[in-house]
Amino acid sequence: MIKGSIVALVTPFTNDNKVNYSKLYELLDYQINNGSDGILLFGTTGEGSTLTKNEKVEIAKRSIEYVKNRIPLILNAGSNSTQEAIELVKELSSLQPYALLVINPYYNKGNDEGIFKHYQELNKVSEVPIIIYNVPSRTGKDMSISLIKRIMTLDKIIGIKEASSDINKLIELSKIQNEKFYWYSGNDYRVIEDIKLGSKGLIGVMTNSHPKLVKEMIDCTFIEDFEKAYDIFFKLENYIKSLSLEVNPIPIKEALNILGYDVGNFRLPLYNLENEKREILIDALKEIEE
Repeated sequence: MIKGSIVALVTPFTNDNKVNYSKLYELLDYQINNGSDGILLFGTTGEGSTLTKNEKVEIAKRSIEYVKNRIPLILNAGSNSTQEAIELVKELSSLQPYALLVINPYYNKGNDEGIFKHYQELNKVSEVPIIIYNVPSRTGKDMSISLIKRIMTLDKIIGIKEASSDINKLIELSKIQNEKFYWYSGNDYRVIEDIKLGSKGLIGVMTNSHPKLVKEMIDCTFIEDFEKAYDIFFKLENYIKSLSLEVNPIPIKEALNILGYDVGNFRLPLYNLENEKREILIDALKEIEE
């Protein structure tokens, strides 16, 4: 089972808004060479909502071929349409990534029984493990512990990315996790506290730009070297806050471009960061280098 620092990778675009595959390979190498434990492709941070199905499949194929098992790759296969998710899970799981990440249905949401059956259908067709994803701020639905306990009985389900800030819920997740089901923090700002509560790692955003520091911070937390972990966190703190100046992934792609990684712009409805916010982001990045 994977644990540690997993990056939710941005999707780089060319000037005409096509996927920039040569840059994608550079980003994959950057994460591998700087110690990340896993890579999530075309999640929210990777602008999966505005990538076509064909683009997702092509990104997955090329990345799997390029990485050659040097690092576990997780592919986003979520949709609020169960039929669409089934088709995506079938195609992406056939490529044999480490796992798929599947969000609970958003907008139309579904009731608890519907959400369970949604995952039940995906469980039937997937060739690889599935990590479920609970992010109430985006889905409008907070999966309860009782629902999660039902879903985790499905044989392909191996974990959850949890973006709730409800401490009591996180404690309950730690109680129900086992050697076959891990919970991962989806909150960069809470990563140390979440690991102290029992999380097996972070599926994070800041890791795009600072993989080595994030990996070191997480490793220190696991071995309970909290003094060093918090030293790193305090160095990153204002930067982490600045990544919330706008909806993800606008700030992190801006940060990567500021740092010279040239990952391109966004697909609408995402758009460039306002100048005032960009200056805050620049100042936060400078603090890390001091």
